Amino acid sequence: MKNSIKNMYKYIVPIAIISIFIFHSYSVQSKLEQKEKQTYITIKELSELAAKNRGVEPTFLDKAVIAIMDWFIPVAFINKNESLKLLSEHKKEITSESKKIYVPASNFGEVIVIKKFKFSTPEIKESKSIPMGKIFSAFVIAPFHDSDSPNQLQFKININSISCTAISDSILKTDYKSGKIVAKISEIKCADESKTIPLEAVALVSGKVLS
Repeated sequence: MKNSIKNMYKYIVPIAIISIFIFHSYSVQSKLEQKEKQTYITIKELSELAAKNRGVEPTFLDKAVIAIMDWFIPVAFINKNESLKLLSEHKKEITSESKKIYVPASNFGEVIVIKKFKFSTPEIKESKSIPMGKIFSAFVIAPFHDSDSPNQLQFKININSISCTAISDSILKTDYKSGKIVAKISEIKCADESKTIPLEAVALVSGKVLS
């Protein structure tokens, strides 16, 4: 008799614990479908935001584990506003791991100058100033993806009918909704010019961000 009771408890206790967990998870999930969904973020959503921020797509196994954790561990929900604030603060810290953040080749976009800078070329004797807010049509060249410069972007611009290549190796910010990248221009190479033009400028490169 005692053995049968022990055997019964051996199965009932784990089943009861799992049932309580599932019921609790289901109730939390139901609440999230209502107003709370606008306030709280799940582990899955947070991991996806973090992955996009780093420019790395989570593996299938990671997604599966995260989905299971989301369902069975409802206590892991955190305030969405706080998490988004934390992520936005770290968006500038894009490291060499962000090799998948790039503007695709053969894609037309825009370069918007958001800080005034001056430049000169052999063809343009006097120093020219590009005003803040000036928009150029830009033809994006495939960025390099080697280990030395994974974040480098190149794009074609025409300055006073002179064909130039703007080079940026410092990505400051990415916007995954609009697909825009804010990148600091490090130099410009113009046609028939051997030396490069160092610049202190920040430009907004418009194009689809792929992850």
